[in-house]
Amino acid sequence: MGVTPETLGEPGLRRLLNGNESAVLTLKTVIEGIEFETPACIRLAENPDGTLRNEIECCKRYPDLDTPYFNVEFTPEVKQNLLEKGNAGCVVELELAGGVREPCLVSLNPKTNRLHHIPVSG
Repeated sequence: MGVTPETLGEPGLRRLLNGNESAVLTLKTVIEGIEFETPACIRLAENPDGTLRNEIECCKRYPDLDTPYFNVEFTPEVKQNLLEKGNAGCVVELELAGGVREPCLVSLNPKTNRLHHIPVSG
């Protein structure tokens, strides 16, 4: 995909090894003879057996806040908070596995323009 320890540099490699995501990188791949490039961030995640895998989060041009997120439509206030502050500014009940609604913290990754959530209970 065009990512090597050399292209990451020492600070970038150190970020990955410390559990953080990379800076925005240009990932390259070939599918059926067609070359593709996309901006993305990567991070290392642990598999259940203890081995590591790459998690790739491709960048969006802009956040899609008008499409329901886990079957929840955001209020105008939540959308504004996500855009201005990077978080919803309140707990949001998302419909997670099995249709169960669960209170979550929602944030916007400013590098990738993708939403993330963390359940409040736990």
